[in-house]
Amino acid sequence: MISVTLNSWSFYQLRSFLEYKGIQFGVEVIAVPPAWTSQTCHKCLHIGMRSDKRFKCTAKTCSWSGDAD
Repeated sequence: MISVTLNSWSFYQLRSFLEYKGIQFGVEVIAVPPAWTSQTCHKCLHIGMRSDKRFKCTAKTCSWSGDAD
């Protein structure tokens, strides 16, 4: 029996799989640079404040806050 874990895939291979599946099912796949992704607001895409497990958007128009994970 061969055991393969997900973390053995290269980032390029994982991205290729996601793009292939996106095309197959008609879903747009957007590749974003990994820098700042853990500090970017998912609603307005501005950089926010992350502390422990909490996130707060610093944009005046958004001000979203919630679980960071």
